[in-house]
Amino acid sequence: MRSKRDHGDLGMNKTANPDSDNQTAGNAPAENTYDSGDNGHTAEDGPLRSETSAPWRYPRVDRVILDKLERMQEFFAPEYYDLNSLSPTASSRFRWPPIVTRIPERPSRPSGSTSLKSQGLDAICESAKHPRPCRFLLPLRVAEQESKARIHFTQIARLARELNRTLVLPNVGKSKVGACFKWRMSTYYDVTSLSDEADSQDWFVELESFRTWLNDYDRQGQIKSQLVSIASALPAHTKFREGTVHSNPDISVLAYDAFGAWERDLPGCFSSKFQRLKLETLPVFMSTTSFTNRDGSIRPIGDSIVEAFSAVSSRIARKDPASYEIPVGVGGLNHSLVSSSETQVMVLNWDLRHPVFPASLPGQSLQYSKQMHDLATRHTPKDPYLAVQWRMETVDPEVLNDCAHALVDVLSRILHDSALAANITTVWFAGDYPYPIVKRVASQRRPAVVAKSGTFRDFEIRHEEAIQILQNAFDKQGELSAWRLTDFVDSLDMVTGAETDLMQDSGVFGILDKLVSIKANLFVSGASRCSRRRSSMQGMKGGVEVGSPIRGMLLISSDK
Repeated sequence: MRSKRDHGDLGMNKTANPDSDNQTAGNAPAENTYDSGDNGHTAEDGPLRSETSAPWRYPRVDRVILDKLERMQEFFAPEYYDLNSLSPTASSRFRWPPIVTRIPERPSRPSGSTSLKSQGLDAICESAKHPRPCRFLLPLRVAEQESKARIHFTQIARLARELNRTLVLPNVGKSKVGACFKWRMSTYYDVTSLSDEADSQDWFVELESFRTWLNDYDRQGQIKSQLVSIASALPAHTKFREGTVHSNPDISVLAYDAFGAWERDLPGCFSSKFQRLKLETLPVFMSTTSFTNRDGSIRPIGDSIVEAFSAVSSRIARKDPASYEIPVGVGGLNHSLVSSSETQVMVLNWDLRHPVFPASLPGQSLQYSKQMHDLATRHTPKDPYLAVQWRMETVDPEVLNDCAHALVDVLSRILHDSALAANITTVWFAGDYPYPIVKRVASQRRPAVVAKSGTFRDFEIRHEEAIQILQNAFDKQGELSAWRLTDFVDSLDMVTGAETDLMQDSGVFGILDKLVSIKANLFVSGASRCSRRRSSMQGMKGGVEVGSPIRGMLLISSDK
């Protein structure tokens, strides 16, 4: 039988508490040690403590852990995903003493910055200047790249207006749209183009202003935030509960099976930039039905999406447990009637591939920013030019050489036609080749790779060989030697100052290539065999097809 003995019986020198008032200056605390020799210690008592081991420290449980435990208790309650739940959880209904539901926050230290509360009239919501309620839609991530991401963002803007929520403008970078990227949205786009002349711009707000509001929000209780992910298919790695939380003919709203499963798809910056958003209010996943009609046309389902968002954001919620009246000496709680509570911040994870609202509706024409137009104008050739778009990312490497020869043939036929290519002196290359299209002499060092696409990762020798065929055609002995071949990467040597960092962004390259190509006198693009199946530049305004595909290349001419 294990004997009962105190620390003295074990021969252990008890360490003074470093935080204790009994510790005097200059007296270092003694290590916790066991006396050597036979002191009655048995194997049942566990291993002896080493003389060099650190003193025992109790595990620390802070308010973050307690808050997470509270949210876990809510999540596993039977009625958590019941949109019509009218009562608190059964486990907390007749509990005495009452469970701890909230830890008081430490008083915030005064800062040098002026809070939104002190600004009063200029606050981003519920103020004289911005009277809209503090109800926001924050697009956390838009799955596709520019320029499809631009189209999807106009759909999100439409959704925000239908929900009567202030749209938080996410950042942009690397050809994508999302809250964790480097540049403000106004770097890529003219955000004022989201509204027409008669419309107020009060319905959207910059991301940094929203983050300031989050940090300065000092009303009682936490900000209620909710994550909604929407896609056309369920993620393979995530399990959901049986049945649906809500459904309509086009949308199924599903509940997560495991607590915290929704965090897998959150971007890395979320926990640091948006600490106040706990996503504790009913995180859900929305799955859509087929978008297409029998004739293959896209069927708008925007109204169904708006209905589903409205249903999950305005659920009947329990009153804050911290506000319950607790009668002294009574073994139960005095429950108040529940109240309708709507989520303040809806965090959106958008992974759809087709528009959900009709394209003819207002708010569908998000334009590129003045900064992008100015950069394009500065680098656009001054003389008449022909633009070539060749996106090789999805092309079978086996046909790249044939496509390169086809491109040279098309260019030769066009440029040697004095009527069609009058005064053309330059060929502008707009593609996803990550090096300057202009050949470098042996003494010139090859520049570093400049990614023009965030998804083109399988660049290999056959891509190099295809580009070399094009380059050789513009050599002194080549059939296109009378014309100059150039691109944006070649013009990076002229970029200085703050623009240097900006011009390393793949999204900026893509936008500038589009803007330069739109202004071209002639435009040549790859057909489906030799380029990406669909290009945003092939359908650009001002371009008309003047010839059928020639060995994989298609000629489009400007009508100006």
